[in-house]
Amino acid sequence: MENARLLDERLKKIIKEIGSKTGEEVKSLVIGDIIREVETITARNSQRQLIKMLSMLKKAVDDI
Repeated sequence: MENARLLDERLKKIIKEIGSKTGEEVKSLVIGDIIREVETITARNSQRQLIKMLSMLKKAVDDI
């Protein structure tokens, strides 16, 4: 009976450790995905702002 309890405790520790490592891997993958998405959004926003600024500059030059 004691062996069964010790085995049960060992299995619980192993499962907890595996779950923790898997959770960390998932977190790092999700964080990587979020970083890529933010970079994409930032790049798109920067492109829009640059296009808007260049359009305003062109309009100002055309008005002169």
